[in-house]
Parts: sequence; C-alpha cells; structure tokens
Amino acid sequence: LSFFRVTPAAHGGSQGRGPIGATAAGLCQSHSNAGSEPCLRPTPQLTATLNPLSTKRAITTPETPLTKRSVSARSPHQLLSPSSFSPSATPSQKYSSRSNRGEVVTSFGSTQGVSWSGRGGAGNISLKVLGCPEPLTGSYKSMFQKLSDIREVLTCKIEELGSELKEHYKIEAFTPVLVPAQEPVTLLGQIGCDSNGKLNHKSVILEGDREHSSGAQIPVDLSELKEYSLFPGQVVVMEGINTTGRKLVATRLYEVPGSPLLLRFAAGTVCAVLSALEPILCQGLSGLHKLFA
Repeated sequence: LSFFRVTPAAHGGSQGRGPIGATAAGLCQSHSNAGSEPCLRPTPQLTATLNPLSTKRAITTPETPLTKRSVSARSPHQLLSPSSFSPSATPSQKYSSRSNRGEVVTSFGSTQGVSWSGRGGAGNISLKVLGCPEPLTGSYKSMFQKLSDIREVLTCKIEELGSELKEHYKIEAFTPVLVPAQEPVTLLGQIGCDSNGKLNHKSVILEGDREHSSGAQIPVDLSELKEYSLFPGQVVVMEGINTTGRKLVATRLYEVPGSPLLLRFAAGTVCAVLSALEPILCQGLSGLHKLFA
C-alpha cells in the first residue's frame, strides 16, 4: 500500500474517469514487474471508497413551516386607546324602562313657593392652602423622595393616629414592644410581614413607633382574637400579654373610629336619595343632569 497512488484524474471530474477495475489492474501489473511485492487486488471496500456514486447526501436541517398568527391577537402596530382597557357594562334595562322619571319620592319640610337661586358673584370666596405648600409652589421629582423623608412622614402618621386612638379609648400610656410584662400592655405600631411572601396569621409582626419602641419589631400571635382584618403598613393599637419580650399574644385590637355621618336638613329643602344601578355608566347621575339641564 505504500506504493499505491491515486491520481486526481481518478476521482476528479467526468473527464479521464475509467473503470475502477482497469485502473486497479494497471497498478497491479506495473507493481508485479518489480517483483518485490505480490499483486494487489481491488477489494470491495476499496471499490466502495473510490466509487463517486456512493457519496452520502449532505445533511440539511428540515424547514419548519411557519405557523399562522392568530387573528384575534392584537397587532403591535395598533394604537392604544383608553377604551381598550376600560371595563364595559351593559345598560340596565330596569333603569331605562322606569315610569316614574322625575317624580319626587319623598320630601322633608315645606316645598310650596320656594324659589331656587344661586348667589352668583355676590359672595366673597377665599382659598388657602392647607398643609405643606411646597408640592404646589415648587418643583420636585415624583417618587424620588429620600428614604429619610419617607420615614419621617410614616412616623408622623403613626404618632398622629396613635394620639387619636389614645384620646378616643382613654388609654393611659403605650408600652415599648420589647419590654416584658406579666400584665396586659397596650402597644402602638404598624403591621408588617416577617418574610417576602403574603401576609398570613403566622407571619404578622408589629413594628413599634419611634417614640416608645424606637422602631423595634416583635412577632404577634393572633390566636386569641375572634376576628381581625390586617394589611401591611396598617397603624394599629394592640392590647396583649408580652411575658418574655419576644412575642406578643394579642387579646384586643383597637379599631379606628370612623367619622360621624352628619345629616343636616334645613327648612324648605328637599331630601332625595339617588341610587345608581350601574356605577360604571352612572345612569342615575346622567338622568338627574338631563332633568335639571
């Protein structure tokens, strides 16, 4: 095999290509004249190697047919509008088919001979800014407040609401959250979660205020409460037992007093109760506007 040579014409183009057997025989005859080695015979393996018809086909990746886009999908080039995100509602058939439109259902006081008139420009109206005027008079970046400023606002809210609850429920004083006591104590703080998950009855912690507890935290056991409604950041006043200073067993949750509902009726005025059947469409308000327009 060391003297076996394959010329480029033997496996090149179509020109000069002859039978494999003849080429191998010629090589065998020229080599046999030398008398040094026996004649080489073409083997089936050699024939298969030199045969150009036995070359394998190039491996190609099959083309995957493109799937058609869904017709219902929103086109990326479609302009966004508020109507595409606004909830839709069907007008109430019961409200539109009512027969007592504009009828006074109930009234209070005497309504005979009453003339309705506005004050117009006769009254003196004065406006003043309540609270901090900097957001209205100066420029600032929204949501770019410092952490110290945010913490200061939250602290003021806790102290303000704590003083209101203390005055309403006649509470003598608040106790620090980490001070152990054998008697029931009253704590002021805000609700927090001890993990990054959702708030549940086993992950509730109470973060004390800065004045009494310096912002310390303590886990809260809610098993003694009959009912409660809590959310992270809620300012609460709790009463419970903290025997070890490491866990508070809450026995009472002071509710925030609501604002009293004041109803004042002057003589000669009409009290009408309006109920909108569809809050989204505001049919009751629209009907009242058309009636007095």
